[in-house]
Amino acid sequence: MLAGGFIDTHLAANNAECPPQGGANCTSGIGGPGDLDGLDIAEQTLRSRIDFILAAPPPGCELLVDVGDADEDGTHTGLWADKPLDEPVEGLYWASDHTGVQADIGLDCR
Repeated sequence: MLAGGFIDTHLAANNAECPPQGGANCTSGIGGPGDLDGLDIAEQTLRSRIDFILAAPPPGCELLVDVGDADEDGTHTGLWADKPLDEPVEGLYWASDHTGVQADIGLDCR
């Protein structure tokens, strides 16, 4: 898809790639064979980045990626819900075995 003109918005926002050992900027890897396995353990390490937002600008336009919410709309490009809760909810520290990904993007078609 990248060869077809799609842009990985996470990397375009200068966010680092998920390291091979896991940790920051990873989006998946919590869990086990059961639906809720691992979500009850706060000390988890996310191990891979498998959740992406890809965007392709139309011809003649440039994709604009808002890195740190420069437009002040409350959205940035990167991960959210990528940390465990301080206190578990119904025994779970994690809402999902994946973190959320979001992109604040626009177009410049001059």
